[in-house]
Amino acid sequence: MSDLTIFSVATDRYLNFWEDLIRSSMGKMDKTLEIQWLVCTNKPNEISQDIRDYLGKNLVIREIAGEKWPFPTLLRYKYLKDSSDAISGELLMHLDADMKIESGISMANLSAMIGDSGLGFVSHPGYYRPNGVAKGLFYLQNPISILRDFKFFLKFGALGAWENNKKSKAYIKRSLRKNYVCGGTWIGKTEKILSMCRELDSNIQLDLANGLIATYHDESHLNAFISDRRHSISLPEYCYEISFPQLKNISCKIAVVNKNLNSIWNRD
Repeated sequence: MSDLTIFSVATDRYLNFWEDLIRSSMGKMDKTLEIQWLVCTNKPNEISQDIRDYLGKNLVIREIAGEKWPFPTLLRYKYLKDSSDAISGELLMHLDADMKIESGISMANLSAMIGDSGLGFVSHPGYYRPNGVAKGLFYLQNPISILRDFKFFLKFGALGAWENNKKSKAYIKRSLRKNYVCGGTWIGKTEKILSMCRELDSNIQLDLANGLIATYHDESHLNAFISDRRHSISLPEYCYEISFPQLKNISCKIAVVNKNLNSIWNRD
């Protein structure tokens, strides 16, 4: 039994990003944490020997097919659900393969993320806005965001890339659209996360059977799922993107690898 299982999907070139994620974690995780790393990849034989040696028995590899985009991300709940027999962590965390650990992660951090709900999510860095005076200063210094945010409120009813197709299982009514979370980082008690994955996989399979794919894939379904459930939301320090000015007063614990994501995450 381990304290934490960290799960990632790493197909094709994302396997290299995942290996960098592992390397970035060295010396950054609480030494008292027993961490199992679970990776689903279509290239299991290409995992570097130094990664295998470093993780040893704490590395679990599950081979998956090399699907075309967006299926590697859309099917992540299925991959995790199907790997449940290999999971040893009391807590289960998902990290996108293209992340890097920037500062220490402890059990105290993880417990704070989960809170008393058993499910912890991270405010989407592209749609996070500071509160109070800091919010006013942000808009004063970034006036283009006023128009952009207004457009989002008109289109979606709240900041975020919510699913507007009522035929999709990812659709939720506007009154439930509140705090939009990212799909890159989430955590919870293992059985709660697995239960979530079973439900989300079922919803995604129903969409696929009807010829539907939610606009923002797994993230759309995740935000629909949490809309009427108890959960905790952390600041974007656990999914930090350096190019976003709204994050300048937030510390960085887990960073997104800068792949010019601004045009993707600020969805007009």
